[in-house]
Amino acid sequence: VAWPDGTFGAMGTANAQDAVWRYDPASDSWSQRAAWPTPRYARWLQLGDEVCAGSDSDSGPPLLECYAPASDSWSVKATPPVYTSASLVHEGRLYAFDGLRDKSDPGTKQAAVYDPSDDSWTALPDKPPCNAVAAVEHRGQLEVFCYDDDFNGSTPRRAYDPQSDSWSEGSIDETFGHDPAAPIASVGDHIFVDDVEVVTPNYTVANYTLEGGRDGIPKSMAVFGDTLVVLLDRGDGASVVWLYDATTDTWTEGETIPFGTFSGAHVRMA
Repeated sequence: VAWPDGTFGAMGTANAQDAVWRYDPASDSWSQRAAWPTPRYARWLQLGDEVCAGSDSDSGPPLLECYAPASDSWSVKATPPVYTSASLVHEGRLYAFDGLRDKSDPGTKQAAVYDPSDDSWTALPDKPPCNAVAAVEHRGQLEVFCYDDDFNGSTPRRAYDPQSDSWSEGSIDETFGHDPAAPIASVGDHIFVDDVEVVTPNYTVANYTLEGGRDGIPKSMAVFGDTLVVLLDRGDGASVVWLYDATTDTWTEGETIPFGTFSGAHVRMA
């Protein structure tokens, strides 16, 4: 993930990987940093001067830990009232949407927002129940996509409007995996979730086809201005970079990277 100081960090996951590494582009060098206190499967988000990870219902009680690159230190924040199965940062606050459990569980209605200025959580209105797995800011709304509990070929969609403090709901005619680290990004008129392209405002769906064919599984997405960068793991020990230009609605194949990649690296940058 991108760190606030302009460097990049590689963080461990729930596979007992507590290592944290810092890459400095200026010196083209890596250095090991303070170990992650509670390694687990989590989505990393940049929140102010820190990089934070929440938790889902498979990784123990709700928890929010943040790493400060400037001091190379970790801190445990106020305990989240909900699991952060799907989460995002909007206007300097972290929004968490519960899920990853049976949709009849009351937890799938819960949502809350964290304010780092006073280390506090505030409950949001209950969302229409759904198994939230991915969230992204799009056109002023916080879009939450959910796992298809009924296996009926559609993905439940919930949208929270911070201005009116209210929810709306719908669905898209496509499904994607039960994966809290599913890559997701918003650029231009499009939302990309896994290998599904959601075209707004009517939320029609297309599987995006990259020119020359696509060989690989989308693992990471990052937005740089009007350009979406997608990292595809080819499954043969290498990865391929593809770039989508929202202004021209075109794809370009980038460089081949000589190593495989894992889900979980999701960065949105201005």
